[in-house]
Amino acid sequence: MKNDSPHLDSHNSSQRLKALLEAIPDTVIRINHDYQYLDFKPGEEFTSYVPIEHVLGKRIDEIIPQPLAGRLMDAVDIALKEKRSLYIEFELPKKGQIAYYESRCLPINEEEVLIINRDITNQ
Repeated sequence: MKNDSPHLDSHNSSQRLKALLEAIPDTVIRINHDYQYLDFKPGEEFTSYVPIEHVLGKRIDEIIPQPLAGRLMDAVDIALKEKRSLYIEFELPKKGQIAYYESRCLPINEEEVLIINRDITNQ
């Protein structure tokens, strides 16, 4: 039996997307063109510098230290303007040591990007 209801298709699509994001072990962040955090799903080994509930609505440069904040904001701008994904690597302190990360910035519409962060320290 085929379902012709766009509402149910949208609901099912939303549920599939949520399940897919939950299956990804990396940190997934949705950011808008004003660099504000819209959604935030911490990864399996995520270490927070700020309580997660304080991140939503804040700008990248209010949460992430410079110069990394500037690099991420540039990646958001380029991803949106050129409609392509970008890849950057960076390091941050984690549990008293330096951890290495890769970040992929992917445009999802005209005003928002997904940023997927992965700890690559042990790779």
